[in-house]
Amino acid sequence: MAKKKTKQAKNLSTTAKILIFISAVLLLAAAGLVTYKIYTNDEYSTEKNIINNYVLDKTGIDIDKTFFGNDDNVEVTQAPSSEQQTPASETETVETEKSEKTETKKTASKSKSGSKEIQDLEIPACPKGALKITDKNTKGVLETPEKEDSHQIIKHNGFILCYREKYEQPEWVCYTLNAKKIEKNVERNDNFRPDPLVLTGSAVLNDYKGSGYDRGHLAPSADLTYSFETMDESFVLSNMSPQAGPFNRGMWKDLEHEIRTLTAHYDLLYVVTGPVLEKSEYPTVGKNEVAVPEYYYKALLGIKNNKYYMIGFILPNIECKGTIWDYAVSVDEVEKRTGLDFFHLLDDTTEKALEKDCTISEWKY
Repeated sequence: MAKKKTKQAKNLSTTAKILIFISAVLLLAAAGLVTYKIYTNDEYSTEKNIINNYVLDKTGIDIDKTFFGNDDNVEVTQAPSSEQQTPASETETVETEKSEKTETKKTASKSKSGSKEIQDLEIPACPKGALKITDKNTKGVLETPEKEDSHQIIKHNGFILCYREKYEQPEWVCYTLNAKKIEKNVERNDNFRPDPLVLTGSAVLNDYKGSGYDRGHLAPSADLTYSFETMDESFVLSNMSPQAGPFNRGMWKDLEHEIRTLTAHYDLLYVVTGPVLEKSEYPTVGKNEVAVPEYYYKALLGIKNNKYYMIGFILPNIECKGTIWDYAVSVDEVEKRTGLDFFHLLDDTTEKALEKDCTISEWKY
């Protein structure tokens, strides 16, 4: 009897081993099928890059090259200059539906997410010759030293940004505001986290820990509380920059509040904001060497009764004195300091006239 029980136990043990082996094979097959679908479908290019870069970093194995034989030759695109853009008519409304006029518009349209309300008119043109990282050229660019001075346009649900790897923060963030959008539908959640869409890797929480600087929002969460998605995404670290506490909680906060109040006087506001990255080197914080800018800017385009208005602001990253209007400048001045081209889809005559203007009375209510 004891021998029979021992034999039965051995048979059960063998059966269990067989079942475990079959389950493992099925799991591996399922994982392989999912991986194959991701690597052979352009729809999952962002996910492919994240997986490939993670495995390459941990094991040294390039999945894309080893198993799928993808060519290492890539096309490195350049950010369009203002001369390459197609100007829009002065009478064109903000609800224009013209598509893919420029390379910038094409880049934005290929993003996996993002609000359709974001209009391409607000997307700045990066300096001519800037190295742009996209899903198509990531594999090659990330293997070169040039990646350290790259630009990547990323589209979130409530805002668009251009991430500068060299400074570990965006050089611009843009979004639209109107009276409807500033209605508070959700509460702030403080879900600070790295941005998985930054293909070169964004700053991380530890970069700011103990640095003495605030994780200063560029697109403020208070401007994006019209939905949970937009508010939550405002806390990705690609939307942050190291700001002095008295600045972030003082004049910068006052300016953000003033812009929200302007929605009562304009049909729509285009807001572009970011650090002034006019130097090659800055003091840094954290392991990822996040640059600490000396100045920040905002460029505004207001539309009221089909008429355009512009104004800019440049503020030092210190405790500011006076009022926000003491820091008002022309958009032309912001462009000179940043090297960016704002609102370039306006016709040239209108754009040049508005960018030179800084009529505070048109904005101060």
